[in-house]
Parts: sequence; structure tokens; C-alpha cells
Amino acid sequence: MAGSGICDAEVEYLIQELALPVSGRRAATQSEFHRSLDPRSNRRDGQRVSLVGSDIIVRVDNEVVNGVDLSLRGLQFRVSQRLAPSTSVLATLIWPGHESSVALSRVMWVQFERPSRLAEPHYRVGVGFEKADVRAIRSLLERCGLGRNFDLHVVYSRG
Repeated sequence: MAGSGICDAEVEYLIQELALPVSGRRAATQSEFHRSLDPRSNRRDGQRVSLVGSDIIVRVDNEVVNGVDLSLRGLQFRVSQRLAPSTSVLATLIWPGHESSVALSRVMWVQFERPSRLAEPHYRVGVGFEKADVRAIRSLLERCGLGRNFDLHVVYSRG
């Protein structure tokens, strides 16, 4: 499609969207819509560290992808090919000089993005970890600066 301004990724996205069944979709209720506009409605329930510009290499199945952020429960990344929601993928987190961590993950959501004429269109994907070494991921998060926050109050002290 030379000269049309539409790239292969956009065509693939449109074809995949048209292939989805219409009957499974429903319009949001008015309360759901208003709740989605509230910044406190972020569905994320875990703290995250940014992977943008970090040394961490993210590989999904056998493809190196651009990591966006990481939490104890999941991972967000950008990829050139669309992944279907609910499919299982193998996410590998590699930090040079440290042990890598592998997690069986499920694609929770996929969003097509075309940021500008200078950037290539891509898919932003969020996956949830199903089977993962929690200790290894927690250690990786702590090395990235996400420490544990303890609320400690001294109730009784001798002396």
C-alpha cells in the first residue's frame, strides 16, 4: 500500500478487530464510563518500576520487546505484532550480570498505538503473571528501586 499512509501493522490490526465477534461487546454503562474518567480508577493494584531506558531485557516467547513497566503481578511492553488477548506467552526478564527470571503469562489487554509520523506503529500489551518465581521478580523490582515500605511504630520500649 505504497503512498496510502497505512502500514502493514495497521492493516493487520483492522483485520483482527473485524474478525472479533460483535456479540461479545457491550457499551459501558454511564456509571462505568464516569468511573473510567476518574484518575483513581486505575485498575493496577501493584507498584511498578519503569523499564524504559533500563538495562533489563524483556523477551516474550522468542522476541525481544520494548519493556514499559514491571510489577510483581505483570508486565507492560510494546511489540510490533499483535498478540491476542487471553493467550499464554512466556516472558523472560534478563538483567545482564544477574539471573534471568521466566514467567508463564497471560495477555490481559492489547492496544494499537500510532504515536507520530516519526515513530513506528506498535501494540502496547499488558500481561499478568500466572506462574512465576515471585522471589526472583521481587528481587529484580528491589534492584530497580522499588523497595518495601514498612509502617513501623514503636509501641513499647524499655529504657
